[in-house]
Amino acid sequence: MLKRWVSSFFDAWLVRRIPASEEIALSQRNIFIFPSNFGLAYLLTTLAVYLLGTNYSNNLALFLAFFLVSIFVGSIWHSFRNLSGLHLSSESASEGYVGDYGSFYVRAKASQPHIQIALKFGTETASYVTLTEPEVTRVTVVKRLTKRGRFKPGRLTLESYYPLGLFRTWTHLDLGQATLVYPKPIGCQLPLRGSQSGLNQDEGETATAKGNEEFESLRSYQAGESLRQVAWKQYAQGRGMMTKQFEQPEQETCWLVLMHTPGRDIEERLSKLCYRVQELSRQGGLYGLDLGTERITPSLGEKHRQTCLKTLALFGTGGEA
Repeated sequence: MLKRWVSSFFDAWLVRRIPASEEIALSQRNIFIFPSNFGLAYLLTTLAVYLLGTNYSNNLALFLAFFLVSIFVGSIWHSFRNLSGLHLSSESASEGYVGDYGSFYVRAKASQPHIQIALKFGTETASYVTLTEPEVTRVTVVKRLTKRGRFKPGRLTLESYYPLGLFRTWTHLDLGQATLVYPKPIGCQLPLRGSQSGLNQDEGETATAKGNEEFESLRSYQAGESLRQVAWKQYAQGRGMMTKQFEQPEQETCWLVLMHTPGRDIEERLSKLCYRVQELSRQGGLYGLDLGTERITPSLGEKHRQTCLKTLALFGTGGEA
């Protein structure tokens, strides 16, 4: 209970101290320094050397203790300088599925060298960057995608133990990053025909797409059309430039209906629909999506697939598709 209260208090303080921004420059206002575990052991050792020196009036031991203290104090400045002046800004993030790792991109701009800086979200694996000269570097920071919809990874932690590991210099930044997380696909077999819901009959939707499967007719050639479609045999017979037209067989419309999808809860049903959207898109099928409150008319192509996946991701979250 106490730990939760302290965490809530610290988070509220961070919001006031370091508000969210898409671009942040590090300075004394948003950089924190505290001795590392090694630094605390170093201090205890220095104190022991000092006590021995005073107890035995040993000037050499006292000199060593003061020398160790000077190194400790000097490390504070170098630790701060390793983060100070670094400019960070957010870039796009990769979309993904629940349970996958998403990539969040951060642009780091340096005006001086910055050595071995770790960037991470929470307890995730850190990404390390070293900037040895004024430059702009794109850093990829990963975060497990745990929730469907608009996903925010939380505050980005930057930390450094440079130069001697005596101090942990760190900051927690909110760059306002977010990404879209789709339901995790679950393999299944669903009824694909809309006849059970009457959707095909109501819409009266069929698909006839132009392609290269079945010859349909000839028509006059128009400037700009592909020469691969020209009927060269007819041209050689003196009938002029003619273009071949092809027609694909008529495709039957498939509907993916949420209320007809089996599952223990809404998330499992959305995951099964996500899987079928991927499969139908891969097979080149004509399909539509009916979620009750939202309905996407049947279509083909990558844009239609993305629209369906986005609708599944945002369903019931209050987000706009």
